[in-house]
Amino acid sequence: MGDNRREKKISEMHHVFQEARKILGVSYLASHWKKSKRQIYAWGADPDHCEVRSINPLEKLKLMLIDVKEKGDEETIQATLRLLARPLGYDISPMSPPPDISREINKIDIFSRLFSNIAEVFYFTSKRLHKKKLDTDEKSELQAIIDRVKASITEIQIFIGKKK
Repeated sequence: MGDNRREKKISEMHHVFQEARKILGVSYLASHWKKSKRQIYAWGADPDHCEVRSINPLEKLKLMLIDVKEKGDEETIQATLRLLARPLGYDISPMSPPPDISREINKIDIFSRLFSNIAEVFYFTSKRLHKKKLDTDEKSELQAIIDRVKASITEIQIFIGKKK
């Protein structure tokens, strides 16, 4: 994906102008944008540490696209970003929402309980394979284990939305 230092360094639009100035030179940028060298430096200045702020063209583009998004036109945003990305060999796609970690942890807990309860059934029965009949206490203990397995299965059905 690239050098993490560079990705971290270019976290705001003024960083793009700082890096472009280092790579291409201030004279090139001034000529390209038809602006003074002072303006190029101003566009690359950190707004948190400068008294005079000049919003650079990339920041203005970003703000315009935010306004377009607020109006609900995702297609225009995607088309614009594709126009910028494709000549450079990149493509864009919408970001997927982050996973719901608490749901994933809950899923792990539920399945862990089920597997633990099933293992308990196997352990219980393997210790008593030699017996033909269980006594009353053993039957009660086995029924309690089976009830926990059933409860775990019900919990999974509720989790996946198959049961309310």
